Amino acid sequence: MPLTPIDEMGAILEDLLAKVNDQKVRSINQVMKNSFARLKELQELLRDQNFSLPSQEGRARCGCSGEAPGCSSTRVEEATQTSPERASFSQVARTKRPRELPPPNRANQNGKKDPKISQPKKSRPDVLIITGNAGSSYSDVLKLVTRRQDGKLNDVSQNVKKIRRTAKGDLLLELAAKDANALKMRQTLSQVLGEAASVRAVSGETTIEIRDLDDLTTKDEIVAAIKARTSGQEEAIRVKSLRPGFSGTQVAFLGVEPSLASKILSEGRIRIGWTMCRVRERSAQRRCFRCLSFGHIAAYCKERTDRSNWCLRCAHSLLEQVLREKRADIALISEPYKKVETQSYILDSSKTAAIWAPGRQPESIQPRVGFVRAKVGAFWLYSCYLPPRLTLQQFTHTIDEIAQDARHRSQVVIAGDFNAWVEDWGSSRTNARGRTLQETFATLDVALLNTGSQNTFSKAGYGSIVDLTFCSSGLFRRTTWSLRDDYTASDHKYIVCDIEDREQASTAAKPPRFNPATLQPLKFAQELRIPDPSGDVECDVHNTMAAVLQACRASMRSSRGHSRHHEPVPWWPPEIAHARRECLRTRRLHQRARGRPDFEQKREDFAAKR
Repeated sequence: MPLTPIDEMGAILEDLLAKVNDQKVRSINQVMKNSFARLKELQELLRDQNFSLPSQEGRARCGCSGEAPGCSSTRVEEATQTSPERASFSQVARTKRPRELPPPNRANQNGKKDPKISQPKKSRPDVLIITGNAGSSYSDVLKLVTRRQDGKLNDVSQNVKKIRRTAKGDLLLELAAKDANALKMRQTLSQVLGEAASVRAVSGETTIEIRDLDDLTTKDEIVAAIKARTSGQEEAIRVKSLRPGFSGTQVAFLGVEPSLASKILSEGRIRIGWTMCRVRERSAQRRCFRCLSFGHIAAYCKERTDRSNWCLRCAHSLLEQVLREKRADIALISEPYKKVETQSYILDSSKTAAIWAPGRQPESIQPRVGFVRAKVGAFWLYSCYLPPRLTLQQFTHTIDEIAQDARHRSQVVIAGDFNAWVEDWGSSRTNARGRTLQETFATLDVALLNTGSQNTFSKAGYGSIVDLTFCSSGLFRRTTWSLRDDYTASDHKYIVCDIEDREQASTAAKPPRFNPATLQPLKFAQELRIPDPSGDVECDVHNTMAAVLQACRASMRSSRGHSRHHEPVPWWPPEIAHARRECLRTRRLHQRARGRPDFEQKREDFAAKR
């Protein structure tokens, strides 16, 4: 009995599977090729038949009514009852499945919601603000602009979308067209209105950062290059700042119109002079002036603490209080906030390093770029700051100047922020600055005081050891170096060096002092008992002075020697001292809770106390 096409296909597939599974055939031979060709023929045959069901005539030909257990027509009818009607291959190919949209707030495999797609920020439309002269009301200005009969402002009216009144009572015209030239319209309005009103244009501004500028590039050259490249107007380009960058380059920040900014940013680079400079958009981070936090403004602030009256630059005031509490004599400061020199407070030429000796007047002052030298008492002090933007050549030149100036001096202390890394003092690696600093200071009679591996600078969870202290070998054994955890309102920590003064320790104690205003004459006369002469002059003088001293102690109050080194800070009440202790306590708890479940709560507590 011949097999049906489906049964024949099944037999061929079983034979092929048996050969492959039993590893009888390691390659495709002619027999297998014939089997594959027969499978293709059977597939075409079944496609032509389109799985047509057998008719009643077919049932009659098979000699049964479809009730026999082995009848094929019965099997087809059973299959038809349990499975839906199947379409042909061509019909399936032409049918497109509807696109399934993801459900809202769907979660991924980790159970977290997918991040939201950031939408482009809408730019504010350009506006024109018209201010009337003294005595003109808002209605007068509105009538003067919108109710003119001469038709000179018809072109301007076609580009105006909305008119409203500002909080100061001026007339505001919001422009509708994106390509409307606000500067040209301002000129038209100024010519038509004349002295009756003043007009100013407020356009949306995009901040652009341009890097890799050479050291001689000026603001005019930047504006001219952008104007020539984009065919923009000079009034639409404003150079906000131009500051030094790395390796003898400069960085410029520009404020330009959004349409012009898109042209510049689309290219990615722009040629200014001989250099193809990198260009990118610089988005300003919003800051709340109520709580001093980032990410929102004061109108939407939800913090309970109002810090609007706080000073952001209180590091110098905190240093003043710490000097008073620790009874320190001298402070060497890098990147000081206070940049006004006095007799006891001196700065370097770049005003980035300072020496502060409260109540004293330093001598032999020599300010240079990057460091300042002064003599206070018997010590030669050097306060340094070498920022990261310096090139290696500039860094080496400054270090050589320090070494040349301190080479033939004794009792030298050199301290500051060098921004140099060396593995010997705890850094993760050694860079070119660190090697230069080591090689140069190796020619001096100085030693490094830094001990331990605790970071002197820390920010956003990262830190480094860049604040270094060197001293002469004669001072090394009598100097104690320590790192303080006090709150500094800065990213750097306080470093305290105690130097023992041998000359002061060897001198005799000063005689006591008494306040003559508190003298009680009767009691002084009663307590004064001068012994009888013994014949030895030196012994008699010593005994007499001892008797007078004892009588003074009994009849007068002793007066302490006042020093102007540590004058009281009037704005430091006990409440601030208690707040600082609480801030330090919460900071310790926050640092120790890293990696624990309550880390976020400790961080919020520290932020509130700070």
